[in-house]
Amino acid sequence: MHTTIAAHIAAFIVSFCIAFPLGFIFNKYIVFTTSELRGWHQLFRYGLSVMTSLGLSYVFLKICVEVIGIEPTLSKFITTVLVAINSYFMQQYFTFKVRTIS
Repeated sequence: MHTTIAAHIAAFIVSFCIAFPLGFIFNKYIVFTTSELRGWHQLFRYGLSVMTSLGLSYVFLKICVEVIGIEPTLSKFITTVLVAINSYFMQQYFTFKVRTIS
């Protein structure tokens, strides 16, 4: 049995393999430097955040294109903006959460 991967899926896999570790490193060491959580906890939470973003992207695109009827390119733009905002808040308040002393 011979299996091939479509070009767009291969591009997604390659870009994900590059973007995931780089995104984590940039967020950990440049953007959210005050978090006291252990690195492995941050990495696990970052993975959950990324999977959530992928899921939201899929759902928002399906809704925008197939339910509302918005043109696909505009739908992708809207989806990207919404997911980026969600991702920032997930990183700030979940992945790289800073403990507050009460």
